[in-house]
Amino acid sequence: GCQGWSTANFNDHVFATNNSDAPLVWLSSAPGSHFQELTAAAGYVDKARFVTEFENTLVFGCITEGAVVYAQRARWCDWGDHAAWASGDAGYADTAGNDGISGGFAASKGTLYCLKERSIVAMWLVVSDDVFNMAVVSTTIGCRAPNSVVVDGQGAVLFYATDRALRDLQTGVISEAVQRILREVPPDMLNDMRGAYIEELDEVWWALPYGSGSGENNRVLKYRKGTWNNSNFEVGAFGRFNRQAAMVWEDLPYASWEDWAWDTWESVEGAKGYPVDLAADYNGHVRALNASHTLDGEYFASHFVLESDLTEKEQLTRNKRLYHLQTYWRPWPVVIQAVIELKRDGEAEWQPVATIDISGRGEYAVVDTPCDFRGKHFAIRISCERPFGFVGLVADFTPAGMR
Repeated sequence: GCQGWSTANFNDHVFATNNSDAPLVWLSSAPGSHFQELTAAAGYVDKARFVTEFENTLVFGCITEGAVVYAQRARWCDWGDHAAWASGDAGYADTAGNDGISGGFAASKGTLYCLKERSIVAMWLVVSDDVFNMAVVSTTIGCRAPNSVVVDGQGAVLFYATDRALRDLQTGVISEAVQRILREVPPDMLNDMRGAYIEELDEVWWALPYGSGSGENNRVLKYRKGTWNNSNFEVGAFGRFNRQAAMVWEDLPYASWEDWAWDTWESVEGAKGYPVDLAADYNGHVRALNASHTLDGEYFASHFVLESDLTEKEQLTRNKRLYHLQTYWRPWPVVIQAVIELKRDGEAEWQPVATIDISGRGEYAVVDTPCDFRGKHFAIRISCERPFGFVGLVADFTPAGMR
């Protein structure tokens, strides 16, 4: 049955397959047309779970030919011709081992990786009748979540593996810091996991269902150069498009130049071809991930929470008297205020600390805030009615005993 859709762009066409019906094709130069069956592949690829473009060929994986399923098979068309499946360089190869291609494909640095249930096979183009050579690169690790496969800006292949960890194909496990979250992904929802490389931020994002009763992707893990962040919001799908028209002075979508998040009015962000990464939720909303701080001209309210016992030795059993906060900010050229609130030892309500001015000039704005709070553990929330640039915080305190 249908295990989700796989798509690829090739020869100005879009190809789609779902392992349940015949592969489909759509001509992008005729936007009013509909998807149609790829009849040229009939008898060779009657169904397929995955499709990709590699070395100017269209490649299907985990295919059905007639009534026979070849879960290990990859089949490709003639060079540059998606209508030719029995001539020229068209052909197929069965990947080594009995496990099927379950994780799809990942192309990087001239190599196409076939991610299987318990192994990984590499394919590359050669100048012989074989067309592609193959070699097994892993016999113990495969991919459990096909939509988790991401190739980042440096060509690293990242994926959710059979050992329930996120891995870099070359360096191994990368998810030690977030393994607790990954252990809470329901095994029957792995097909719902989504991964994407966010070029503008140079980050890899994974949307996943967190918790046994989640039912949908409700957590986003963000990875960049060995560091992790995570956010709680819904992502049913990631996407990407390039801006189709350049913005000029007269049609910039802001009331004042002070509202721009760009460095200059002629920023690349306003240029034709500027890439915009997208995320869609389960209610029909699609959001740009790196394009704007506003929605219909109104700023998004922003906040975050820092939690700490204020000590390096994890002295949760000891009280501390917090008497001063020094915060560092990226200044805005307009008046902007941030609110600092605090909770002690899990108390129910946020306690006001201060409302501070973080506007100014120069590289940083530094704000000193006296306070007086006693507790063993502190949660500090910083919020603002518009986006803000927080750099860091120094907390001054004295030990206050066990009671």
